[in-house]
Amino acid sequence: MTKKLLTLFALLLLAMSLQAELRAARDKNGKWGFADENSRWAIQPQYDGVDPNNTFTPSRKFAAVKKNGLWGCIDENGQMVTQALLGDNTMAGAAGMEWQTDASSSKGKYEAMDIRTRKWGFVNCRGNWVIKAVFDNVDKSCTFYAGKKYAIVQLKGAWGAIDGNGMLFVKPYMIEVDDARDAAIQNTTFAPLGSKIYTATDPDTHRFGFVNHKGN
Repeated sequence: MTKKLLTLFALLLLAMSLQAELRAARDKNGKWGFADENSRWAIQPQYDGVDPNNTFTPSRKFAAVKKNGLWGCIDENGQMVTQALLGDNTMAGAAGMEWQTDASSSKGKYEAMDIRTRKWGFVNCRGNWVIKAVFDNVDKSCTFYAGKKYAIVQLKGAWGAIDGNGMLFVKPYMIEVDDARDAAIQNTTFAPLGSKIYTATDPDTHRFGFVNHKGN
């Protein structure tokens, strides 16, 4: 029994050692991959960039990589564990850490772009859509990843706000993103309707008017 335990322990140390020796490297074409301790490609170069602060270590089982202008995460076998849909490396690192802690988790909501449509939505730590990509833009300072319970989004050129289920609680009529932020705060603090009025536009008719903090 003791011999078996020692063997298992040795194998575990070997696996951790091999993982720690995977290092980011760039080929002659400028693509990034990961090489082993013998400078042989363990993961073929195919990425536009890597994040040195979120790469393989004995305790980190993923690396954040950039592909087609967006960020995601791979495991030590080169398999995508977070699809490359995220806007920045820090967010990819957070998604990767959530995946490592609990691969089935859907707690986090990360703003992401659908490469085909160039629309924004929100994904879980695996890069699976939890709120469909239908928005023109997302206010990076007011999103779920930024610690909010809502997100400020742009639709047809105007701003509004959605809850964690993707439902609009501030209709997207605000001309200024700052007004959408303020309207979201008014909603979450249960301010009386009409306590603030905002200049707004109807994206379909391109006419202007005024709305309360619900966008009505």
